[in-house]
Amino acid sequence: MNRYKVLGNASDLINGDREREHGQPRHNFRRIAKMWSGYLEQDISPSDVCVMMVLLKAARLRHKLSDDSFIDMAGYAALGSEVGDD
Repeated sequence: MNRYKVLGNASDLINGDREREHGQPRHNFRRIAKMWSGYLEQDISPSDVCVMMVLLKAARLRHKLSDDSFIDMAGYAALGSEVGDD
């Protein structure tokens, strides 16, 4: 799959199905950050959540290369730049 398809698919997912399914990214990642912070007893930011999800996808790629993991990584990277650390 070429870079245009990867980025196009990631854009379609984060601006369509995934947003409808999981809600606004800012709110969703803030909620995840609060839950992870409580569990870890350490502050986790919404952008930390995005970075850690990219790392999860990278770990999966170590097992098997997958267009889906690359697409998801691109989506999490884009969302991470948007949610910031608020």
